[in-house]
Amino acid sequence: HYKLTYFDLRARGEPIRMMFAIAGVPLEDVRIDGRKDWIAMVKNKVTPFDTLPMLEVDGVKLDSGNSTLHR
Repeated sequence: HYKLTYFDLRARGEPIRMMFAIAGVPLEDVRIDGRKDWIAMVKNKVTPFDTLPMLEVDGVKLDSGNSTLHR
């Protein structure tokens, strides 16, 4: 199961979305809606290094968009 968490915009998350779409691999696309939600995620330590995009692969959290594309 693949799950991408990023803001509701293209930027750094879009290449990851495109990679999954081209490969035909299902992706749960979670879009963060605004600064308030992001601050709550940081306070709750949802991301490993307080950065987005974050890709979860079977529950294992990976982050840093460009390195995600190389994995």
